[in-house]
Amino acid sequence: MRSIYFAMLLLIAVSCKKGFVYNTANIVDVNASKTTDDVLRFELTTDAYYKGDKLEPSKVKWIIKDDSRKEITTIDATTSYVTWKAPGPGAYSIDVEMTFSAKEEMVRKINSSVNVFASFAYEKAKIVGTFTNSDLANPGYNFTFTINSDYTLQGSIGLGTIRGIFYKANNNFSGCSINIDQFSSDGIMSGTITVRDSATNMLRTDLIREMKNHYYYYKLAFKQLYSADTTKYRYFDITRN
Repeated sequence: MRSIYFAMLLLIAVSCKKGFVYNTANIVDVNASKTTDDVLRFELTTDAYYKGDKLEPSKVKWIIKDDSRKEITTIDATTSYVTWKAPGPGAYSIDVEMTFSAKEEMVRKINSSVNVFASFAYEKAKIVGTFTNSDLANPGYNFTFTINSDYTLQGSIGLGTIRGIFYKANNNFSGCSINIDQFSSDGIMSGTITVRDSATNMLRTDLIREMKNHYYYYKLAFKQLYSADTTKYRYFDITRN
């Protein structure tokens, strides 16, 4: 009985050495931080053999898709790692096709996923643009204003209005600007805004709080707190043109 058992083990061992054996493969996420500022790195580990010898892939194709499964990047490599920078925040899938050159080419596929978060720089850049407010309940409060790439302001009020866009500020945007310098872990920005006072026509600096891009960057919300009395504020939830 022992001799039969030993013969079976020997036969299995010899058979394994003759062919291609694929055990496992893994995509290893080695990134400590995963934001839109980061160059991300993913490493491929494999456990495959040919005739008993360790076998590495001869070709690796990395396919990165967005959350709609649309392919956005394909990288052909001979290395066991890839580096990539996400074009924006979101959930991405990482598909890998491995080719092993043994007696015949063997192709194996695995996939993984990664969530990429917006960085402060990304969120701040997204407030640049032209925004409008159309207040159906109060037609006199319709306006358009632009945050320029240097964060200066310009804008216009709809006809017939007697109010400024910002609290106790007139519609002269000369010298006006916005400065966002803080970013919380939950994606809320804050800073200051310089506007022209409606009473003195002099520039003054108010606070900006609770600023957030939402609805896939279609909307921008924030509070402008009047510097002379921060219990007085104006809240904005405006639409990007």
